[in-house]
Amino acid sequence: MKRRRSKEEIISGTLVKSKGLRARVDAHCVSCVYDETVPGTWRQQVEDCQVILCALWEVRPRSSGSKVLIPTLDHSVTPVGGEEPAKGSKTEGQIAC
Repeated sequence: MKRRRSKEEIISGTLVKSKGLRARVDAHCVSCVYDETVPGTWRQQVEDCQVILCALWEVRPRSSGSKVLIPTLDHSVTPVGGEEPAKGSKTEGQIAC
C-alpha cells in the first residue's frame, strides 16, 4: 500500500514548486484541514471544507467541475452567478462547499 504524505510534506512540496499566492493558499488550507488518517486526498479534503467563515474559503483549491455555492446569512446558498437552487434540491436551505 502506498504511504500517504504527511501534512508537512505536502506543504513543503507545494511551496518548493511555487512561492506564489496560489501555493500559499493551498499550503494554508492543507495546514488547516488535511488529516492523513482520514480518507481522501488533500485536495478532496480541502474541497469539502466546511469553514465558510474563513477568508480563503471561496478561493480554496477545488476541482474545475465543482459548483461554487455562496452561503447567505439566512443559511441558504446561492450558486455563483445568482441562480437559485431548484425547490426540493439537495442544496436548498443548506450551507455546502
